[in-house]
Amino acid sequence: MASKFIDKLLEETYDRARKSHINKKARENIDKAGLHYIEITKADIESIISYNYVAIRMSKSVSTERKRLVASGAEGVTRGEAAQNVIESNSPTATRVRQEASEISEIIFNQFVDTYNKKVSEVEYQAKFTGNIITILQPRNHAIKAKETILEGLTSNAGDTLFKNIIKGRERKSFTRRTQFLHIGKTVGVQILNDLKSNLTLKPDTAAKKAALDVIMQMLDNVELGWSIDDSYSNRDIHVVGKLGQTLINKPGSDSNDWTNLRPELERRLADELNNRRIDLGSGQSSQPFDERAAKHLINEQLLKPLKKKGVKVTPFKVDKPKKRSNTLKKGPVSKTPRAGGIAAIGRKKVVQNRKTQKRSDTGASDMLKLVVMFNQKLPDAIVNNMGSPALENRTGRFANSVRVTDITKTPQGFPSVGYTYQKSPYQTFESGYQQGSPEYDPRNLINKSIREVAAEFAIGRFYTRRV
Repeated sequence: MASKFIDKLLEETYDRARKSHINKKARENIDKAGLHYIEITKADIESIISYNYVAIRMSKSVSTERKRLVASGAEGVTRGEAAQNVIESNSPTATRVRQEASEISEIIFNQFVDTYNKKVSEVEYQAKFTGNIITILQPRNHAIKAKETILEGLTSNAGDTLFKNIIKGRERKSFTRRTQFLHIGKTVGVQILNDLKSNLTLKPDTAAKKAALDVIMQMLDNVELGWSIDDSYSNRDIHVVGKLGQTLINKPGSDSNDWTNLRPELERRLADELNNRRIDLGSGQSSQPFDERAAKHLINEQLLKPLKKKGVKVTPFKVDKPKKRSNTLKKGPVSKTPRAGGIAAIGRKKVVQNRKTQKRSDTGASDMLKLVVMFNQKLPDAIVNNMGSPALENRTGRFANSVRVTDITKTPQGFPSVGYTYQKSPYQTFESGYQQGSPEYDPRNLINKSIREVAAEFAIGRFYTRRV
């Protein structure tokens, strides 16, 4: 029921747009939000070039590899994971792609700032080198200029490389289309929450909508950040942070703030909130409060139904259907006498106990999220520096750039717990317990070491790490 209620809110917010168009509309709203901060590394450019070539010129090989992985028992294999296997294979073409992409990306990276800045008239929005990272501040999302700079560099330096085939006609357009701005922190999912909040603020005309607004505000407090950057033009608020990447490696749901992750959390919290306030999810009411109907339905399905299948004579609870809409608030649950004896009574008590809402503390949430971004800015370089025999060796930079901190929480003892992930295909095979597992090559040891080095820079004391 919470899902249907959220669907109605989305219909109102995006003027009945189809589900496939909601992300597009939210992305457009992000682009209009204000200052965008972009980071580009040499590894980013190399990844864009190689993945685009494979996607455009070797799509059949990617499909074949994906089928092979599925046939071998792998689950949830994406085209991006299959493409990575193709790129890292020992075939002559893949070897050439890796070598030529590395050489060309080095040239493009070194020339990028000068080439890009010729397209930007405002000095304060020009690209610059910050260490070994190119940073760009834009008045809004003009990632197209950064994409054009990479493509121009590829065109100028393609020569007799494989990439001369993807800089003309349709394939050139495909290259541009497949290269996109990847959000960090404020994703499309966060923008959808923002858009819902704005619409609900304008029309909080029912108790259910007021409850939804409260839930969304709490979630935004947890996930949204205020960004700032120090430069000669004073501190300026940054609304969106991101990088350039290829669509194959932008797997939906890979970021904890993606809509595919935020929506289930919104549904859960909204159901709890409406339940606590005795508000029906359809903005209406029934002769039974929502929590009582939910409890009785749960007892019928989870407790009494299995007993009935075993031949035990039971009498299920009667669960009223919601009546017509009404915005009145329920004062409390309607008392009903259990009709199924002691079993039903015990089951009902258990359900009521499990219905207690667990409140999340927002204290320090913004600081934790800022730490996540800071970790992700420094981790790739730290990992590359720690790679080499007897650990994993750095060849393409893809492993290092796939490692990212997803969240930082606190243990019951109050210590930070850093959650991280990495591209498990094909690197998870080196974890202890997997086919090629060994303590020396285990990616987790390499990542843990790198995270601790970065944490030392932030003066973080005792903490824990966990792979998610």
